[in-house]
Amino acid sequence: MQEYTNLWGDPARACFKDIVANTSRFLEKLLSQHFGQFTRLEEYVKSLAFEDRNRRRDIADKMLQMILRLETNPVFTQNFRDLESEEKRWLSIYRNAREPQACAISSIPAMHHYPSPTVTRNSPRNVQTRSVDSDDIDHHFPSVTFSQDLRGNVQTWSVEDELKVMATVQAYFHVAHKRFIDYVPLAIENELNQAFAFGIEEVLFKSIFEDSEHGRLSLQDILTEDPALASKRKELGEKKTRLSQIEEKLDTFMLKSQLTSPNDHEWFMEVA
Repeated sequence: MQEYTNLWGDPARACFKDIVANTSRFLEKLLSQHFGQFTRLEEYVKSLAFEDRNRRRDIADKMLQMILRLETNPVFTQNFRDLESEEKRWLSIYRNAREPQACAISSIPAMHHYPSPTVTRNSPRNVQTRSVDSDDIDHHFPSVTFSQDLRGNVQTWSVEDELKVMATVQAYFHVAHKRFIDYVPLAIENELNQAFAFGIEEVLFKSIFEDSEHGRLSLQDILTEDPALASKRKELGEKKTRLSQIEEKLDTFMLKSQLTSPNDHEWFMEVA
């Protein structure tokens, strides 16, 4: 079983690494979008945000390592209901794979009788014939006899015991991996993303107030607009003013061209 669970570490760490990278890109985008106009403010907030994000990342990484340790030693579950269900399912699969003739006989009508071989331990070639109904299939696997290590005792294991061990291993794997594939992203989401999202506001306000109070930060300096942006803003403002003046002159010209009465023209000139 541990051969299965030991393989889970690398994919889990790769998942964690990808999530951290995606979080970094998303954070960079938000910082540029909300604070890009003020270069110094963006740099200051970025340093605080990534410092807190890295702290949350380390906590999440420790949680991930703990989950990996829990899944490697000891092999444990209290989900007996699913474990038993999986054991039955896999035992049925293995039995069907070992007894294809039994599966074939089960589909034969009960009125017919077919010989079924019975293998004895003393003479593997001694085959006896008896009548078997589809509801009474009794197939015996040959037993395996071997010497137990160091003590010299003889212990007999049947193939059925081996099938049960195989079924138990598969059953535990399916029960354990179902909880594992939920716990890993859930731990990362809770300890990294959610913790960072709910805690970053307090971190920013606390740091800004403390740094400004102790003279480490000047609010006037960090709120100064980027010189390039300020120059562009001034240029756009002047262009807007000129366009407004041109628009006003065009409106005046159109109004003059629509005057047909000399009296109206004289009145317009007096108003102008």
